[in-house]
Amino acid sequence: MTWCIASYELSRAMVLLLCVNLYVGNSCKNLFCLPRPPLKYRWGGEKTLETGQGDRMVCVDALGFGWPSTHSCNAVSLPFAVLRTAYGSIINPSIAEGGVWGAVAAYTVAFLYASLVPMSRLVLGVHSAADVHAGMLYGVIGLRLWLSYHTEIGEYMDGAGILFVVVGCLAMIACHPRVKPLNYTFEESVCIISYTMGFLIGGYIGKSLGLDTLCGTDTGVLIRLVRIIVGYGIVLPAKAIVKELTGFMRSDIGKDKNIYEYKFGFGDCFSRILQYGVGYGVGCTLFAPFVFEKVLGI
Repeated sequence: MTWCIASYELSRAMVLLLCVNLYVGNSCKNLFCLPRPPLKYRWGGEKTLETGQGDRMVCVDALGFGWPSTHSCNAVSLPFAVLRTAYGSIINPSIAEGGVWGAVAAYTVAFLYASLVPMSRLVLGVHSAADVHAGMLYGVIGLRLWLSYHTEIGEYMDGAGILFVVVGCLAMIACHPRVKPLNYTFEESVCIISYTMGFLIGGYIGKSLGLDTLCGTDTGVLIRLVRIIVGYGIVLPAKAIVKELTGFMRSDIGKDKNIYEYKFGFGDCFSRILQYGVGYGVGCTLFAPFVFEKVLGI
């Protein structure tokens, strides 16, 4: 959805916030190795794997470890980051689209969303109350830091360049904590880091080519809707093509197999980097804007 948000700067800030949320949250999961609730309390029947490797390793399953809940973190931080940018404080909202009542309605929906998502994690049995509370607290802290520093970070990223982004993202992947037996947490982090890297690289290239990377503030609702539909028609096939081309890199055993046999080696990692970096990331900020501006003129 990033190609229909009001500006590239806001979209970039949101992508960076999401990336940091998931990276820090998933790193904590693999560092502290705190298990999720027992299988008998869950819906879906994920398979578990018991291991006796030290006191820190109690249980690894298809969903990874539980603390903190990254769903709860993102539910708290992302909606309010967007709304604070669009409307200002709920106590003293700016007169933006929809005015004061639009801001109140939007904040009401955001509060409901931020409450229902953590509650759903408890109802599904995939997180404990401690996981959810920690995720919400981390989301509040991340939101506060985002509101304070996202402008300065954006200005720094404007002059950072492609090399800095590539080296930084690959360093984040290399430093990410991993556990044995493997779970899907590291793979999830690789995907969001790769998307962020591709998003930023596409933005740099798009600006150098003179493309309006994302929508302007005066873009109409109909144009935004067309851009969403066409954008998905560009980005999803791009990711599928890259996945097909990198099929030889991936191991035969992946998420569709038993968690006991799950593997995620160097080839799998590189394939994910290309899929999410080129297909999704560069697709959002370069491929799709090129088609919007040069082909469709919207």
